[in-house]
Amino acid sequence: MLREFFQKYLQNRSSKVLFNIICSMFAKGGALLISFFLVPLTIDYLSPAEYGVWMTLSSIVAWVTYFDIGLGNGLRNKLTEALSVHDLKLAREYVSTCYLAIWLIGIVLVGGLWITNHFLPWNRILNIAEGVIPDCNQFALMIFFFFTFTFILRTTGIVFTAYQYPMLNDIIQLCINILIIAGILLLKHTMLPGNIKSVGYVYILIPFMIWLLVYFFAFYGKFREIRPSLHYFKKPHLGALMILGGRFFILQILICTVIFSSTNFIIAHLCGNFAVTQYNIAFKYFNLSCLIFNIILYPYWSAMTDAYGKKDFSWIHRQMKKLLYIWGGFFLFDMFLLFFSPFFFNMWIGDKVKIPISVSIAMAFYAAIHGGFGVFCTFSNGIGKIMIQMIGAILSVVILIPNCFLLCYFFNLAGIAWSVNLSLLCILILLIIQYHKIKNNKAIGIWNR
Repeated sequence: MLREFFQKYLQNRSSKVLFNIICSMFAKGGALLISFFLVPLTIDYLSPAEYGVWMTLSSIVAWVTYFDIGLGNGLRNKLTEALSVHDLKLAREYVSTCYLAIWLIGIVLVGGLWITNHFLPWNRILNIAEGVIPDCNQFALMIFFFFTFTFILRTTGIVFTAYQYPMLNDIIQLCINILIIAGILLLKHTMLPGNIKSVGYVYILIPFMIWLLVYFFAFYGKFREIRPSLHYFKKPHLGALMILGGRFFILQILICTVIFSSTNFIIAHLCGNFAVTQYNIAFKYFNLSCLIFNIILYPYWSAMTDAYGKKDFSWIHRQMKKLLYIWGGFFLFDMFLLFFSPFFFNMWIGDKVKIPISVSIAMAFYAAIHGGFGVFCTFSNGIGKIMIQMIGAILSVVILIPNCFLLCYFFNLAGIAWSVNLSLLCILILLIIQYHKIKNNKAIGIWNR
């Protein structure tokens, strides 16, 4: 009876969104608490500078997630559209086509690094002395290998999202974080401190094994009707996925890789690896606001795709108005986090790492700007009109690098944080203009693409 009640209740789009938000709050909240505990635990096992080295290496390796040429996000929209009209055959064709293409990309990436890895100066890239990481090139290759195939398996999470059950991804991440913290605790009691390689393998092998299990449980269980198969690979669908996905790919490269993931690399070379640790601690604290807000936003992408496909524009605009009010509330929450940041850092990290108040102020405004960026990106991503995002991202990248050098010269680490803020603000202003044009039926040309 309870199962029938939930099945009936979750037929409504708004109810699905609410159900996902509630479940994600618990799952992601638990994962977040564990991730906060992981920072001092890992720093205690390594050292602040060594932790900064690991953060830099993992950020560089994470760039691989943006080289699916946007197929993942293309699948998210196309699969949602197919499921909204209950076309399971088309859905399976999209899933099969996407999976095969991403596997081929992953094999090419790993093969390319395997060939060139011997010639890469990893010690120089990470700005560390020889011997800090024994067999550094081999270690980087292994991390890249497992990260790449974890990224491929995580495509299963896109299927959960298309079915409008994104909370399953949060539950999986909670399990991963629990196992990682268990792994670090095991290292502390069985190995000497300062073993970056052991920490790296814990952080990379556990997600790989979990997502491998999820793949088999998902596609040989509840989602077997759309299980990937070579028989269902359709070349024309690859073109459809790549047209939409290619735009998402450009955004991923510009926004995620250049603006976000490159930040640790820039800080390491302009301010040193200890500054990377300072930045990441401040980021993790203020990113709390972004993570909570993203829990609310995440179900809306696929829900808006579904609503747009059914031409339910009134629902879309009602939800946008609601999200803007919530964004205002989160701005106040960001200021609350700023006020209590010195007390929290002292309690969380102690005197091992001092976070300058100038960095905290910059990160608080980052969280506020990121909230608005998330609202309007969710709208444009959901309806598939992302040309303005692309233009804004190009403009942001153009101003980011010179701003980093200029503002770092005057404000040190805080200057780099403000450079990221200015880049995001450029995109946000353009997205706000686009939304009002679409809402008032005045969007033409690039504003409607």
